Amino acid sequence: MAQQILLHHRPLLFLTVDLNTLRKLLRIEQWYKNVLILTAALFTNNHLSPIQLLLGFFGLCTLSSFTYIFNDWMDREKDRLHRNKKDRPLASGKVSGLQAFLIASVLLGFNIFACSQLGSLYTLSSGLYFLATNAYSLGLKNIPLLDLALILFNFNLRTLAGFQNFPHLNDSVYFLLLSGLVLFSITSKRKADRKLLGEKAVAHKPVLAFYTQTRCRLLIVFSYGLVLGGVLFLSLQNDKPLIALFFILMVLYTNLYFKKNPSLAVKPHYLFRNPVWTLLFLLLLTLPLFSQRI
Repeated sequence: MAQQILLHHRPLLFLTVDLNTLRKLLRIEQWYKNVLILTAALFTNNHLSPIQLLLGFFGLCTLSSFTYIFNDWMDREKDRLHRNKKDRPLASGKVSGLQAFLIASVLLGFNIFACSQLGSLYTLSSGLYFLATNAYSLGLKNIPLLDLALILFNFNLRTLAGFQNFPHLNDSVYFLLLSGLVLFSITSKRKADRKLLGEKAVAHKPVLAFYTQTRCRLLIVFSYGLVLGGVLFLSLQNDKPLIALFFILMVLYTNLYFKKNPSLAVKPHYLFRNPVWTLLFLLLLTLPLFSQRI
């Protein structure tokens, strides 16, 4: 009798994955990046409704988790030989291939549902995000500068997904400011990787051979230029000067914080543990709402 019950519930038992393993499989700590879809509502009237934005946020989260599972499955054999990656759910065997397939199917299904409800621009953003992310993982991440360009592209797609219609020219300044912040962050990560890994850096990630300290400094200067260009654009329009100011403060403070704590550049989501940085971030999000009322 007990054996019959066990066999009857075997499909459910097969899907049993503990919450911590599921969190690692889905990379939930990376979902914060998809908050960018909400910025459309902060900076422009050309955005999805609040309910649609919430649906779109979780649609992007499930799509990003789907791509993580796909890439972890493709890299599982190589990850088993890696000192840190060998403990990933698929590489370690804590999650089987069939379990991963079923979970990924549910994730992709939710994103398809979100696309069906949110229109062509969201669907286009999701599709391009999926293609760019997998192109990055399947080889383009090894091409210097193109790897940065694809990451910038994906962050901007997250923002684009929150728009009701294709952005107007005046909205492009926010994509410029975002690109400056993201370029600064990922260049700081490359710089930190070189510093923390030392002689093992290139063996760990071949593309790091290109990202010398000098080149990283030049890219960081260029990221400052993107932010200042966005600030200049806002100044010429006499629009939202406080937002422009806080973008500058965010970049400068993050730069100083990364210099004191280079290991944080490898895991930038740990910035939210810093109360000053978190306060600046929250002010940056609330200022557009305040400026729309005055």
